[in-house]
Amino acid sequence: MPHCELKVMEKFNGDYSHADHTSTAHEAYTPSRELTTLLSLMALTNQPTTATDIPPRRFLLQEHYPPPFHTNPLDIESAREGWVFLACPGSPEKCPHCKRHPAHTSCIVIAIDGACQNNGSTQGTARAAFAAYFGKGNELNTARLVGADQRQTSQVAELAGAIEALRIVAGLPEEQKPDGKLYTVTLKSDSAYVVQGVTEYLAKWKRNGWRNAQGKAVANIKLWKELEGLVERVEENGVGVWFWLVPRELNPVADAAAKWALRPGNSLP
Repeated sequence: MPHCELKVMEKFNGDYSHADHTSTAHEAYTPSRELTTLLSLMALTNQPTTATDIPPRRFLLQEHYPPPFHTNPLDIESAREGWVFLACPGSPEKCPHCKRHPAHTSCIVIAIDGACQNNGSTQGTARAAFAAYFGKGNELNTARLVGADQRQTSQVAELAGAIEALRIVAGLPEEQKPDGKLYTVTLKSDSAYVVQGVTEYLAKWKRNGWRNAQGKAVANIKLWKELEGLVERVEENGVGVWFWLVPRELNPVADAAAKWALRPGNSLP
């Protein structure tokens, strides 16, 4: 295995320790006020445009965070204690010790991805896998093969990653949630197929009887319906669900984990 991939997988599986410390970066904001502001902004941009529309659910960096965060999108992620959280948008500077912004520990980020060997093969040689990454060493981290009863394609793998992440969140008991509660779940993905499907096309497909713009049946319709059902189930529990589209280079851990799951003999949590 390439050294860089091995290091990424150590991040996926390894323990995480964060030294106890205090700093002006951590003390310079009021969590309740800043969290309320962030949630208000997210709720405002998540309103349907008509009574029959589905909320867009698209996480747009420029709408939720001020310009300093735009120069490095990953600054909005704050990893600690086995989780990845959304950073406080009102934080003026990073902590000088951990080099991260203060976190909203009730707003988690889950990186998801899918991979497929011999994608599109008609000879039965294709094999797909997916991953969901909650944070370094988190026991919820998942990377495994797509079920044999599913089509073995990259698109199925990408959908499976999103479905598995939300299935885990939907079944998470209160005592396993950070601080015992969740306000938002942001799925970070480099798959335009998944993110645009959920945030742009899903409402149109439903209005068209699950047919696309060409009048053909939507591909992977069962998986899309399962994903939509899980989103709604999580939202019914008062947790906002967001989809964040990033370049592949900003999603290295989930990408490497999905590829790792395709290797013969590998076993992942």
